[in-house]
Amino acid sequence: VIWISPKKTVISMGDRRLMDDQRMSVERPYISIWNLLIRNIRHNDTGYYECRINTSPVQTKKVFLDVKVPPAIVSQMSSDRIVLEEGQTATLVCNVTGIPQPNVTWYKRNHKGTSNIKEKIGSEGEVLIIHNVSRNCDDIYECYVDNGVPPAVSKAIRVVVNYAPEVHLQHPKRLGQYSGKETVLDCLIQANPLAVTDWLVNGQKITKSD
Repeated sequence: VIWISPKKTVISMGDRRLMDDQRMSVERPYISIWNLLIRNIRHNDTGYYECRINTSPVQTKKVFLDVKVPPAIVSQMSSDRIVLEEGQTATLVCNVTGIPQPNVTWYKRNHKGTSNIKEKIGSEGEVLIIHNVSRNCDDIYECYVDNGVPPAVSKAIRVVVNYAPEVHLQHPKRLGQYSGKETVLDCLIQANPLAVTDWLVNGQKITKSD
């Protein structure tokens, strides 16, 4: 009995292995059985293996070995943290490998909350493009990768959107108050990154000593 590899190389003849690959061996649980054992299967082991008996005529039997590989994310070629200005385009990359080719699904979750609830984005594939980003896009995005071979994997990508300060007064622009009374002036500022705030009176900056 002869075992032949997908590359047409003779693996074994009888009980003797002819290839240098020590992962392969012939097992004979019974005198009439010649099993080919391959340890530590690799993707390049995929292909048709042929069992041949040198009778007259020669008898052959082929079996196809389909090696499946679980999904993996290539971190060096994937996004990690992206910082943009409002109005720019964000390109998020989740470079994946696996056999069969994995499916990539994108999710978005609120980085400011403690909840793990995720919102599915209507986009699939290794690249997620967000045009004209706004401050509402400032979040954590997750690519979920699965090809039916466990385990599935995922990666979180932080998107930071910077925008100029916006000032909102919490009271009318003109206030009246009696002399000697205390008055609180509220000023709400929205900005990313956080803005440095100063108060001015008639154009003059107020210091702590004032």
